[in-house]
Amino acid sequence: MGDKRSRDEAVREFERTDADTDGLSVFEVENDEQRAAVVAAIACERQNTNRVDLLEVERDVIERYGVVQNTPDKGTTPVPAANALHCSLDWEVETLRRFAEDLFAEGRAPREHSAAAVRAAVRRLDPNGVLGDEAQAFVRAERAKAAVARETLGLLVRSEIGAGPSRLSSAR
Repeated sequence: MGDKRSRDEAVREFERTDADTDGLSVFEVENDEQRAAVVAAIACERQNTNRVDLLEVERDVIERYGVVQNTPDKGTTPVPAANALHCSLDWEVETLRRFAEDLFAEGRAPREHSAAAVRAAVRRLDPNGVLGDEAQAFVRAERAKAAVARETLGLLVRSEIGAGPSRLSSAR
């Protein structure tokens, strides 16, 4: 939403499809840990750690338009912690349209979670606590990449220690 996008695109993101039998799916988060679980869940569904954009709206603002139903049983991500936060906006098409248009008019913009933040969120998951073989393999692969990166960094730091004066400390 916001100035990078058009009103029509914003409204399209809130449109109900035939697959939306329980309405528009949203996640209610209260802290960074829950937010990271949702970001990781999206990455696991996509099978990539590209940037994730999430529009965050306060519950009282949402409730001006209709009921927010807690529907953890409707969460379909491979991350149970994210599914527990699942809610549905089972509203009429026109209400969803008005909601999207109003948010756009207010200049609400998604919160961007960088690829690095997405990778970090995925790497914090326990692969055994993720549902589905593909998602578990994805989390294991991301965690393995992190381990290799840490080893490489450790080798770089150790090799610089005995190499004479540090480039960083030469500015004394």
